[in-house]
Amino acid sequence: MDTLIPPGDKGAAPAAPPPPAPRRPAGVAALADELRPVLVRLGRRLRQEPVVPGLGASHAAVLGALGHGPITVGELAAREQMRVPSIIVLLSQLEARGLVRRGPDPSDGRRVWITRTEDGDRLALAARRARTAWLAAQLQRLTRSERLLVAQALPALERLLADEV
Repeated sequence: MDTLIPPGDKGAAPAAPPPPAPRRPAGVAALADELRPVLVRLGRRLRQEPVVPGLGASHAAVLGALGHGPITVGELAAREQMRVPSIIVLLSQLEARGLVRRGPDPSDGRRVWITRTEDGDRLALAARRARTAWLAAQLQRLTRSERLLVAQALPALERLLADEV
């Protein structure tokens, strides 16, 4: 199993020159202004990892969101910040490939529940593993100290999303 900081850092990239002193944003707004584009680019790059030919990043995002259990179309659209008609198109394509299934709500005939199929579960796991492998390779390029800084920042970054779905 991989560790954050391998003993002796064997297999790491050759020693790089020390990074420049970190920039010190003047305030919260300045920090947000510097952090936002980095997070956007990182998220965009992670979504670019190939999943299955013919299925794009939106398909993978929907499959990933379905990993939390059955969900309605409206809830899925809200979670993915997409319009309901767009989600319906994606779901139809995923359903045609046997990756999701729709089922009626036994107590409300107007409501439809969406779940992943076993094939959808396998594909979502493969996509997650591919993205994790890409990110691990990028982290390996950092120095031991830089990886430690990233690890130390995780709890604070997670708190930024504490109220999100």
